[in-house]
Amino acid sequence: MPELSRRYGVSDYALRMFFAEEGLPPNRSSLTREQVEQIAALHQAGTSALEVSRRVGVPDSTVRLELARLRSVRP
Repeated sequence: MPELSRRYGVSDYALRMFFAEEGLPPNRSSLTREQVEQIAALHQAGTSALEVSRRVGVPDSTVRLELARLRSVRP
């Protein structure tokens, strides 16, 4: 998103708001299906988000966001 911001001379926030108003999903890191499944399985086994991030090789913030997304999608 920073590249688009610079290209069009607007803030990242303005772009996010525009995309939200247009019904476009927020920019997310692109986890593979395998990574998502691994994150879910490790979390379900009781592994901490920090340890999951180390094992999967992604930032712990990404793991936390994905777990939140999974909670909102699955009952």
